[in-house]
Amino acid sequence: LLAGKFHFGIVLGCVSLVGYCMLPMVIFSAVSLFLPRGGGLIFGMGMGFVLWSTRVCTRLLAELASSGDEHRGLIAYACWLVYMLFSLLVIF
Repeated sequence: LLAGKFHFGIVLGCVSLVGYCMLPMVIFSAVSLFLPRGGGLIFGMGMGFVLWSTRVCTRLLAELASSGDEHRGLIAYACWLVYMLFSLLVIF
């Protein structure tokens, strides 16, 4: 039972960290309300915010993991997919 609580705490901590790093995406969604929908400006701005969120989340998760430095690319790819999904929801 104690081992299950330990694993639950680790999973909850990583999910909370991914949610915390979503703050730039919240800023992007607020700014996108005032941008025209048809232009390429919103796509470029969205990519910038996705890269910002991905960089912050990857850095924090790599510090949290025991061997995070050697798996930084895999962590970054997973974070990029999550934040790209949310940016596409904002854009469309």
